[in-house]
Amino acid sequence: MRTYDICYSDRESRNQFIADELHAYLGHSILNVGGGGENFLKSFLPKETQYVEIDIAGSPDYLINLETDLPLPFKDNSFETTIATDVLEHIETFHEVFEELIRITNRYVIISLPNSFVDTFAILKNRPYKNDNSELRRQSYGKYMKYYGLPYSRPPDRHKHFLTYTDIVEFIQYHEKQGLYKIKEIFPIGYKRKNPLKNFALSFLGLTLGKEARMNLSCPTCWAILEKKQEPAMKE
Repeated sequence: MRTYDICYSDRESRNQFIADELHAYLGHSILNVGGGGENFLKSFLPKETQYVEIDIAGSPDYLINLETDLPLPFKDNSFETTIATDVLEHIETFHEVFEELIRITNRYVIISLPNSFVDTFAILKNRPYKNDNSELRRQSYGKYMKYYGLPYSRPPDRHKHFLTYTDIVEFIQYHEKQGLYKIKEIFPIGYKRKNPLKNFALSFLGLTLGKEARMNLSCPTCWAILEKKQEPAMKE
């Protein structure tokens, strides 16, 4: 299993992580679903890559609302790789878009999903999100979590699914059993830390509560790479 410290902090650095660390799964044609509308990933790819980005805002190739504009306007097996990073948790149509990612790819699907349970310690320690409990920040965010809790005003964006690391892994494993794909990799961000004291604390957590608890309490993101199962060729 790959292990990474928390190694990106925004959309641009997350897309650079994909290009640097997952390049073996990036084909000559890529569909980035909910990529942010700024073509960050494209800037890290070879110029000859056929890259298409869809999003609800910004300047993507297609402006698409993933809750209303389904199915996506692409034929089956249109791209070598389909990508959705930190996207599905924002939409009611999580399952439908997940199926679309598989339908449209002809080989790989790359997804990442956030582990909401990782903020448990912030609640126990009464530590506000970003250590900022100002009225300005609380207009859009909950006290402890960016996309959960109760903001003072209606927020522009929310997570519509509260996920644990275990939820994510078991969801992916379940759909593998349905014959849609083969799991190539599942790995966490944050399982090990460069800081020796933090790493010792996480190791102790795993020894006392088990690996599952360590994953759920310390890993903010789960990544998965899936390889689509191809239909057998028809005999003439």
